[in-house]
Amino acid sequence: MEQALAHRGPDEGKIWRDGPCGLAHRRLRIIDLSAAAAQPMSNEDGQIWVVFNGEIYNFHPLREELCALGHQFKSRSDTEVLVHGYEAWGLDLFRRLRACSPLRSGTAAPRNSFLARDKIGKKPLFYLVDSERFVFGSELPVFKCIPISGQ
Repeated sequence: MEQALAHRGPDEGKIWRDGPCGLAHRRLRIIDLSAAAAQPMSNEDGQIWVVFNGEIYNFHPLREELCALGHQFKSRSDTEVLVHGYEAWGLDLFRRLRACSPLRSGTAAPRNSFLARDKIGKKPLFYLVDSERFVFGSELPVFKCIPISGQ
């Protein structure tokens, strides 16, 4: 699935997996070119993970507010605001964001995962839910890579 999106993020690809839960991301480096900004990205203890495709327009003031609350950042990426913001504010984070994005996030436990997107829906977000899995992607070709149930 990660390779199906290589054209969207030619600079880097990364996969995180923990048991039945996994996230894959392709990256086009724009804001922070360092490896510290790679996705999937987690908080310090690895309990919150995120993949994000978009832009957070107000990430600088949110980052300053989170730093004042004691959060320490390892990158200059707007994505990192999401993991620390979720730690600090929970789902209230989404009322604070001015963003153009679909967002896939959650905890290491699959039952605590969620999807979010910007109010206008500028970026595509597709998903599939069946009795065995929850799969999502920013383009339809990733769904061609899903193993058929029972195989």
